[in-house]
Amino acid sequence: MPLEGQQLKPVLERVTAPGFALDKHGNVRWQNGAAIDLLGDVRGSRFTVAVAPMDVDRLMNRFASRIADGGDSEFDATLIMTNGSVAPCGLSSTVLHRDGEVVGLFGLITRPPAHAHTTPVAPERLTPRQHEVLQLLAGGATTDEMAELLHLSRETIRNHVQALLRRLDAKTRVEAVAIARRDALLH
Repeated sequence: MPLEGQQLKPVLERVTAPGFALDKHGNVRWQNGAAIDLLGDVRGSRFTVAVAPMDVDRLMNRFASRIADGGDSEFDATLIMTNGSVAPCGLSSTVLHRDGEVVGLFGLITRPPAHAHTTPVAPERLTPRQHEVLQLLAGGATTDEMAELLHLSRETIRNHVQALLRRLDAKTRVEAVAIARRDALLH
């Protein structure tokens, strides 16, 4: 059957991979049923409402690059599922043209989340000091080294570490760093 004259919207609605279309401003113009089941109905919103906060800047830059250069790409993204959990997914996208002009982007979620997880805390909920302690923990700093670097007592550092462990729901410093890496809390 020739593609010319074919109405693609009914066909794309039946595709089992989650699919979406964005306009050139990044607004979600279309989602198929699989995308709505996975991410919720975000049509009419900026695509960033379905992106985990720690991944928004990177994906906004990627989107702007694709619109500017008209290219295709495959990439990973951390998305917010309908139940509020976040999960890494694989995506493939290509720009949409009309009369030779880029008018948007079409994409498919090519690797749905294997297992979603709830983030223990949004990045903005960590205090600035907890961010500093987390960065130092990730770098392998000891309690004494952190106390010296931050000009705080050993006891104060221990209190900050304990508060951070509670906030991340971690039992050990190593687990806290692993959770922070998983949830992109480290920069």
